[in-house]
Amino acid sequence: MSPADRGPGPEAKDAAAAAAAAGRVPAPDAAGAAAATPDAAREVQDAPAAGAAAHPCCTVAVVIEREAHPNRWEDWRFRIAEVLPDDGAFGSEPRLLRDDGRLARFLHPGLAVTLFRDEGEGYYLNLTSGAPVWFVTWRVSDEDPSRAWPEAVTLSYNEAARWLDAQERVDNLPLPPEMQAWLATFTDAHYRPEPKQRRRPPSFLPPEQRG
Repeated sequence: MSPADRGPGPEAKDAAAAAAAAGRVPAPDAAGAAAATPDAAREVQDAPAAGAAAHPCCTVAVVIEREAHPNRWEDWRFRIAEVLPDDGAFGSEPRLLRDDGRLARFLHPGLAVTLFRDEGEGYYLNLTSGAPVWFVTWRVSDEDPSRAWPEAVTLSYNEAARWLDAQERVDNLPLPPEMQAWLATFTDAHYRPEPKQRRRPPSFLPPEQRG
């Protein structure tokens, strides 16, 4: 997926068309909402650009795809299908985009992606991976296994690793070029990778120090 190359995906168009008539998705149950993901308590501050505030922020919508009876052992299977820019046109409530009886897609708007200076290394690792991505952590309802929702989105490799260490579900999707540039501007301004120490060849070390 590359939203920058092909423009808004079909889910974005479906969401706009279905805003008034589409079915609503129930909000996460109280138990799921109360169990915060790691790092979820950070304060979110909106900012128009990477250099304009201490914590620049953008807002995205996440599309989750649900497959019914993918095999004889599973009733439902979920995957993160898209991460879309959210300028507010999607509204504030999750909604069903389409359902053909086997595959259904649900749009979850209003997820803030906030940049923090102390995550600089994680942003740097993401940017230099060769294929930068969005990291999305999501959950399935214990009471109703047919329901799933995204909890948070990050651009930090390290934060995603902490989510995985906490046994959270984490998927990733390609990061569009314009978002890579936004992230790189912030990372270049606030993070400097430590220079690698050149290792001396063993032949130049005293015999007692050679491995």
